[in-house]
Amino acid sequence: MDNSAYTDKMGELLADRDTYTVVEEAEVKKTSGDFNKQRRIILGKTEKGKKLLHLICSYPRPAMLSALSKTHKPGIPMRPITSGIGSAPHQLAGRLAKILSVKLGAISKAHLKHSGNLKMNINDIIVKNKKLPSLDVKFLFTKVSTDNVIFLLHEIISDNETDLPVPKNDFLKLVEMCINLNYFKFHDTFYKQSFGMAMGSPLSAVLANLFMELLESGPYKRFIPNTAKWL
Repeated sequence: MDNSAYTDKMGELLADRDTYTVVEEAEVKKTSGDFNKQRRIILGKTEKGKKLLHLICSYPRPAMLSALSKTHKPGIPMRPITSGIGSAPHQLAGRLAKILSVKLGAISKAHLKHSGNLKMNINDIIVKNKKLPSLDVKFLFTKVSTDNVIFLLHEIISDNETDLPVPKNDFLKLVEMCINLNYFKFHDTFYKQSFGMAMGSPLSAVLANLFMELLESGPYKRFIPNTAKWL
């Protein structure tokens, strides 16, 4: 794909005003600075939190947007990816994601860590005359509500959790701050992703998986026949 076609397709993607909003560079700098101040206060409350103060980027820059073309799909849609390296929330988001990753599989037993898990789960299933359908979510990260994710974390993290660097409410505040500081730059224009989570954030994959586990353990059950095996 040449540069002109790539730019045109990115323009079509970013024209979705329900997801992306054009902002001024000054807003990005101010919000990033305020973010650093707030998290410094929160982390400074505990000894464990103070050990994470080195994750604060003193001179943050906005995430940079690029995209991969989905050549296997009609119209060759684009998959947006933001590189958040050097942005205000990136390093802390990575540490928070690592802490939350232990919760994967806690909501739905169908969580798969890797393809080997799938093989083990179907070892005892007679697959003759059976089909293995696969469901896909279109633009998963950008469609998951951050409000719903925070509500979910409130439910699955106990009030006396010992592995958190700060108390539960402060921890959830840090997660919320990281996923809501969702600015990026494409060419010379700055944008804010006003809904969903960034494709390149370390937190997005963990939180999106937890959200899908919630759906699998609740609403999706209505569509799964009792004779089927949900993996």
